Amino acid sequence: MEPGSRTAIHHHGQQETIAYVLSGICEVRWGARGESVAYAKAGDFIHVPAFLPHREINPSKLEPFRWVVVRSTAKPIVINLPDNTWP
Repeated sequence: MEPGSRTAIHHHGQQETIAYVLSGICEVRWGARGESVAYAKAGDFIHVPAFLPHREINPSKLEPFRWVVVRSTAKPIVINLPDNTWP
């Protein structure tokens, strides 16, 4: 992810996702209103359960965020939710 970027609010359907952070810092928000937050840095693993609405944010204005992603299905599933899903 490029510096200062963010994904849409989305989920991965029935797919389980594991990510390993290579570089940078990522803010991950999840929950009914995006109220839960965690930060991942190089060397950390992230688990995203199936059907969990979430968003990734790169809070850095200078450094990209890089990771390796492994999914539980052969093809990636990304279901973007409306921007107003969270207040």
